[in-house]
Amino acid sequence: MERRGGGSNPYGNTRQEESRQTGIRDRLHKELTGLGTDGGVKLGGKILSLERIKRDGTLVNKLGYQLIKLIARAFKDRWDSVDSYQGLGQFRTDSAADNTAFGGLISPDEVREGLRTMKAGTASGPDGLSKKALLAWDPTGTKLAKMFSIWLMVGSVPKALKVCRTTLIPKSIDPAVCAHMSGWRTLTIGSVLMRLYSKLLNSRLTGVCSISPRQRGFISSPGCSENLMILNGLISETRRRGLGLAVVFIDFARAFDSVSHAHILEMLNHRGVDKHIIGVIQDCYEGVTTKVAVKGEEGPTIDMRIGVKKGDPMSPLLFNLALDP
Repeated sequence: MERRGGGSNPYGNTRQEESRQTGIRDRLHKELTGLGTDGGVKLGGKILSLERIKRDGTLVNKLGYQLIKLIARAFKDRWDSVDSYQGLGQFRTDSAADNTAFGGLISPDEVREGLRTMKAGTASGPDGLSKKALLAWDPTGTKLAKMFSIWLMVGSVPKALKVCRTTLIPKSIDPAVCAHMSGWRTLTIGSVLMRLYSKLLNSRLTGVCSISPRQRGFISSPGCSENLMILNGLISETRRRGLGLAVVFIDFARAFDSVSHAHILEMLNHRGVDKHIIGVIQDCYEGVTTKVAVKGEEGPTIDMRIGVKKGDPMSPLLFNLALDP
């Protein structure tokens, strides 16, 4: 994503002015001025001062290092590439966003619920922070709520939280399948703190932007089983009545990896999402980097200029909205 100050960015220089028309940013600022910054800023300062996790000194033979570089180069070509997005074209929606869900600061109740629903054994990101550490530091969610509210109001998060780690997961145990990039899934893990913030944003954005009731993938529901039952019923009924039936199956290759950031921004703007909130989501993707980890060793830094992060709570909703704007 381009910086908001860029002249070519349609969501840049006028974002704050347009946001004030809806009052969301002003209301957030008004509420925030009544809160102290103790705790949130201290934790933020600690994270900003953290060094990246150091290598454990394990020696890698030349062949292993070349393999890591080869894999990293392949993913760099995929993620750190020129965005070829050309607009929504004829696709339009009649669904108008209801921005009231973003009309207030993040509450301790939201934080506690977000932590409660986060898996106990969830992996730490490159900063080493864990769910257990967050609960120990702020069991009531009060300090985290203050810090997240500051991020929400100013529209940006600390740069140190945009450093991720990508793990490769094989799709098959067949060596022939794993010999190709398509035989691997990627899981990009950022800071637990960033994932918690993204989880809270996702919860609110879900109330702002509705998706098609027929979209059963990438959401917290019984999954595709309901649609499969409907399809089975249609097949049975057309057979019984002797009618024809056309069914189209579409498989999106590298679905999450190929979503354009410009597409996401235009879709949110087209939906009528508040300009300040669009900027908040934009900032979550600006300057994000990752390193592909292979057998405990990390490759060089990759800028993630395209795609949504597998492993981030907001990614499924953004993908669904981009798929069906």
